[in-house]
Amino acid sequence: LEMLKDYAEARHEKMEAKADELSAAIEANGGKLPTEMLDGMSMDAVDDMISEKQSEVDRLRAEIEAERKRIEAMPDGPEKDAALAALALKEAELAKKEKELEMLKDYAEARHAKLDALGDELSAAIEANGGKLPVDMLDAMSMDTVDDLIKSKQSEVDRLRAEIEAERKRIEAMPDGPEKDAALAALALKEAEVAKKEK
Repeated sequence: LEMLKDYAEARHEKMEAKADELSAAIEANGGKLPTEMLDGMSMDAVDDMISEKQSEVDRLRAEIEAERKRIEAMPDGPEKDAALAALALKEAELAKKEKELEMLKDYAEARHAKLDALGDELSAAIEANGGKLPVDMLDAMSMDTVDDLIKSKQSEVDRLRAEIEAERKRIEAMPDGPEKDAALAALALKEAEVAKKEK
């Protein structure tokens, strides 16, 4: 257990360092997201970066709220003024971190959409290739892109499986009759779609 905790802590520190590196790159890039840096990362690494940035924003927001309550309880005077000035700096830092997080989420969303489009393109190429994998198309992609594509397809299959399972339970509760038969036929089509995607 201790070894696992040590590993998790080291990995968390590594992600913090990557998040700091991204913040520095954004600043060096005039406040714009360095997409070339992110393009070189796997989608999992980008998602991990988003989680790290979200944790950072949540932590900072909680600190600010606690500090604000502490300051509100202080008597007026120079000490309270200094505390309010320090709080304003922290709030500015939070706003900057929130903007970074939003840019990162927008980037990830666009990259996921690009992967989905690439997945659709691959599916069409497989169909056009008589059900065979278009190896030339895949060879032209980086291994990270292929890995991201696999994960994207797996997520799609998992989502469809969950939908089918929920639909199956709904149909089982229906009374026998033409409506249930039609629902079972539609479910069979969905199951065939999943089987095709799993290939």
